[in-house]
Amino acid sequence: MSPKTYHYFVFTYVIPDDITSTCMIAMAAQMNTLFQVQAAAMNMQVTQWLTIPAASIHLFSISGSILTGFVYNAGGARLLGWFLNPSKKGFVHQPTSLQIQGTSIFVGIVLMVISALVEAYRLRAVEEGHTLSVLWLIPQTFLVGVSTNFVYAGSMDFFYTEVSDGMRTVSSAVSLLFLGGGYYLSSTLITIVTDITTRDGSTGWIPSDFNAGHVDYFYWFLASFLTLVLVFFLVYSNFLYSLPRINFLRAQMLPSISIPTY
Repeated sequence: MSPKTYHYFVFTYVIPDDITSTCMIAMAAQMNTLFQVQAAAMNMQVTQWLTIPAASIHLFSISGSILTGFVYNAGGARLLGWFLNPSKKGFVHQPTSLQIQGTSIFVGIVLMVISALVEAYRLRAVEEGHTLSVLWLIPQTFLVGVSTNFVYAGSMDFFYTEVSDGMRTVSSAVSLLFLGGGYYLSSTLITIVTDITTRDGSTGWIPSDFNAGHVDYFYWFLASFLTLVLVFFLVYSNFLYSLPRINFLRAQMLPSISIPTY
């Protein structure tokens, strides 16, 4: 294989995986900040003796990630593989790395929808003079951990099962570049949304005081954004791995691995 063909293979084959990681890391970065500020505007007194500090809300995200890892290795992988591949009988087929990445995007969309609905309900409660409990943030915070786990699990699986030994270093470097880009994408989205929503002199969607803004609109925006990412991911993945050139290159480098399909 010539160096030109080698580099072509690397930078085209890892694009679906890396784009997913970038967008999901951007989403996770947003949630790490917004959920904490949102929790500070809610009732953190759970019981007479238990108060959940705003920063402690991230414990549920960590718990979600750890629990997902345990469940996935305890049989959840085969269950997910059966669900994503209904044509294959039995619980013996594990999901491909691309299917894991696609699952992470879907979970991200679900948690964004839940976040938007909860925030809209919280704003209505504020207008009525009530303060919601911080416990309303637990489901979506938990799903952040689930989605993040699938992102990293999919990437790890990708570079150890779908890429040859000689490509792993280059592919991992490209992946880290895209992961770092996720945090820049997060800052860029905040900047753009804030600039657009404050042009008429209003407080915008994401003001310092969440009670005066509409963070729920931003959550709907992220849900729409991730939906577009999922559509692109599905179309691009199926198209890319149906190309004879890519299949030929993979057959040369990974003769024992079947072509992944979604």
